[in-house]
Amino acid sequence: MEARLRVDWIRCDGYGLCGDFVPEVIDLDEWRYPIIDPRPIDGELLHAAQRAVDCCPMKALILESAPSESAGGAEGCLQFEDFLAQFPDSTGHDLDDLERERRILVDARRKLRLSSVRIRAWPRARTVAERG
Repeated sequence: MEARLRVDWIRCDGYGLCGDFVPEVIDLDEWRYPIIDPRPIDGELLHAAQRAVDCCPMKALILESAPSESAGGAEGCLQFEDFLAQFPDSTGHDLDDLERERRILVDARRKLRLSSVRIRAWPRARTVAERG
């Protein structure tokens, strides 16, 4: 049986555990978001990939069965880059622009998460200082 890994980008928070479990298939970018090898997974890597799916804290990693070559499924599948290449004029963006926007959003999301932690921790720190 062959399978492929897929990421639900809405759920993924960049913990990077998946890349630690299956470094042969998943590479991590500088923010620990997964970069997945599109080739089918089989053999002993299939067990490690299933373990990575099970251990993902956000349940953003999905293991799907890969379409067989004889069924013609691989020819009908488009990768994200190929899909965007079909519409270069409709968006006005190339892949570098989209990657830059993704990085800006990830950075803003992390800053927001850190600021909310500081805001929640601030009243407690103030009350401890007033007591002491």
